[in-house]
Amino acid sequence: HMGTKGRSLNDTLQRLESTVDDGDHYEALQKYKTLYARHQKKTPEAVQILVSGSRALLNRGHTNAGHELAMLLQGILKDEKATSDNVSLLSDVFSSYNDKDESDRLRQAFINAAIRWASSQPDPSYKQGTAQLNLIMAKFCREKGDFVTAQKYYVCANSPQALAQMLLEWVPACKPSERDLLVARAVLQYLASGAKDVQGANTVYNVFTQTSPPPGPPSPLLNFLRFLLIALEKGTTAQPLFQLLCQRYQPSLKRDPEFEIFLSQIAQSFFNMGGAPPGGLPGMGGLGGLGGALSGM
Repeated sequence: HMGTKGRSLNDTLQRLESTVDDGDHYEALQKYKTLYARHQKKTPEAVQILVSGSRALLNRGHTNAGHELAMLLQGILKDEKATSDNVSLLSDVFSSYNDKDESDRLRQAFINAAIRWASSQPDPSYKQGTAQLNLIMAKFCREKGDFVTAQKYYVCANSPQALAQMLLEWVPACKPSERDLLVARAVLQYLASGAKDVQGANTVYNVFTQTSPPPGPPSPLLNFLRFLLIALEKGTTAQPLFQLLCQRYQPSLKRDPEFEIFLSQIAQSFFNMGGAPPGGLPGMGGLGGLGGALSGM
């Protein structure tokens, strides 16, 4: 049952939308802000005004004005729960940003604020919202061909299957000799994210190496990944094995300076080891006589 209040708000929003259509977006923005100020204390109405206003402006390419209302919306939602309804309102606003490059920075600021909001929810049942928001951004970046940014968001979304599929799309842009770097970056970044999801990391590794194996025999870096995943499945008892692998494969791990950062995060997360010693991968010393145990690698 919609009271006259609800009806009159809808009418007002429709009138404002035609103001935007008439081309006076600055005047429309001021009116939306005035209307919002009047309803600020009533959350559902305030949300409705800001969603309607930001979408009306963004859809017509008034990105800065629309973004201003979109960020006010984030401000109201701060004290609200990350319900699926709220998450889908945010995804509607996200999809209203246009495809011009100058929108990208604002769109990213908007989605990052939304992700921070969803991930700060104390109730674990809202985890899904955080994943959904990360996925929205991951898909957007992937469609634009910005695989580097997409990878970060897929990792945060804990979405190994989608991450693996994206890597396969990325392969043609890669030198054959660097394909192993592609999968290593993804697997190590995924393991370093703190989710401790070895099974997901295995999915990324397996889908990639089975569907698009780099030419020739497996490189030392691929062997390292395979042994690392086995070690992490064994749990904390595998710490000496982990340290040994990092030592044994150090030349391959130096191919990308980020690997050292990821591995020290993995050391912390899986084995409660402090950060890596400066200039070295985790645990380069003190391995005693373990060298012989893996000499067959």
